[in-house]
Amino acid sequence: MTAPTLQQTLHQWFTPAWAAEGIVEEAFGWLQPGDRVAEPSCGDGAFLCALPDSLDVVGVEIDPVQADRARRASGRHVIVGDFLEVSVEELGRVQAVIGNPPFQSETVAAFLRKSHEILEEGGQAGFILPAYILQTSSSVERFHSLFSIRQSMIPRNLFPGLSLPLCFVTFTKERQRRLHGFMLYREAQEIAAIDRRWKQKVAAGRDSRGVWFPVVREILRALGGCADLEQIYGSIQAMRPTANPHWRAKVRQVLQRHASAFERTAPGQYQLREAVAA
Repeated sequence: MTAPTLQQTLHQWFTPAWAAEGIVEEAFGWLQPGDRVAEPSCGDGAFLCALPDSLDVVGVEIDPVQADRARRASGRHVIVGDFLEVSVEELGRVQAVIGNPPFQSETVAAFLRKSHEILEEGGQAGFILPAYILQTSSSVERFHSLFSIRQSMIPRNLFPGLSLPLCFVTFTKERQRRLHGFMLYREAQEIAAIDRRWKQKVAAGRDSRGVWFPVVREILRALGGCADLEQIYGSIQAMRPTANPHWRAKVRQVLQRHASAFERTAPGQYQLREAVAA
């Protein structure tokens, strides 16, 4: 068995020049002359060389040998050090962060927190990442608390010898945060937070009226046959309520669509009809 190279041991996979140019053109064509860009783990300078000369670019590289190569190849300013330890004042406020960080979950998370700190509102970080970084809804929720996120698959044979699926992910710092290309991630995280009884029911339930129908019916029975929406919501997720989860709309749909089972007695208040309650 071939021993891992130093590059593999450090989780470093240097970006091919053609890929760096393609990513800059496709994902960062919106940058304007004079905009400042940071590259937090610039390696030998692929992204520093790919970024247009009209941009104000600073690179950071922990390895002084690679930092010198990047500096000579690109003519850019390269700071020798750990991106996480370089001061905000030295990095400056930036419109974009671009790069290919070490493929370690905690390192990526730390890079994103630091990127959020230096990015201007509306700015964007874009990283080549192994797909497993985004595989769980809890990880995506953590990143989504800071950014809008969009992902695109890229070929894993970008790096010879790498067996991990890859993606290029952009993280946009904005108040109205969105997810693009993440089907069911938000829903999975919200379902994980509800009461265990209902979590089991909406997973195993098979009902043509929808998985939330028996849940709403059982909750109304437990509440004496009549309740308002907030009481129903509270029964589903009593602890650590999530802000406006998707299942609230599902509950309202069940109550509104099945008038033969649920009677609206006042705005936001419903009761079980006798045939269903019996």
